[in-house]
Amino acid sequence: MEYLKDKIQADKKYYSLIFSASPNGQIELGGQTMWVEWADEDHKIELRQFSFVKADRMADYWIEFGIPFCVVNDVDDFAKWYISGGHALVAEEVASQLLPFSLKPSPSVQLGRGGFMGLSIVSESIFKKAPTSKKRMAIIKRDKFKCKVCGRRPDNYVDIELHVHHIRPFGEGGFTHEDNLITLCDTCHNGLDPHYEWSLYDLLEDAPESDIKLKEQKKYFEEVRRYREARKKSV
Repeated sequence: MEYLKDKIQADKKYYSLIFSASPNGQIELGGQTMWVEWADEDHKIELRQFSFVKADRMADYWIEFGIPFCVVNDVDDFAKWYISGGHALVAEEVASQLLPFSLKPSPSVQLGRGGFMGLSIVSESIFKKAPTSKKRMAIIKRDKFKCKVCGRRPDNYVDIELHVHHIRPFGEGGFTHEDNLITLCDTCHNGLDPHYEWSLYDLLEDAPESDIKLKEQKKYFEEVRRYREARKKSV
């Protein structure tokens, strides 16, 4: 695995960007962003734009997690990154020349407790309070058909039923997306106080602390694999 931290130039400003693809094969450009203003405060839609990062620190983070990256200082570097996909530290002048429209503020939403996603690549269903029957079953299946708080299952305890709960309440700008939904039994659901319990996001992480790096690696390489397959289809 090759790391190119020595290509970082002290006199340049860098964006942290990633070429990846969604599970349905849609190519996406993501990265570190900052808040600009509200696009729609009532629906918690923000205008965000890519922001500069401390390149050395970003590189050290990727190295610690065993994730390869590119340093893009010129057009040739950009071409290599575009072919391979994945993470890159992209110099300001290169991004301005080759990604001018992507650098403009765009509507984004925070689906769970993690990063933001461009509004153009999410389903309109996230704005509907009730998940579809397929979405509900997908969440319950992801959570292994049990309450994520007490661990009880309806097949072992006939007195309970399973609910699909918005961790950030829908009325407070929470979205109907898998990153904001969790399976709770009716007892635990009714006992929530406050109703917005931030620590429930921790229960969505099945991997123990020691496996976090492996989980991040797996997620990254899967995104890159999808990106390369999507690029082949688009050629």
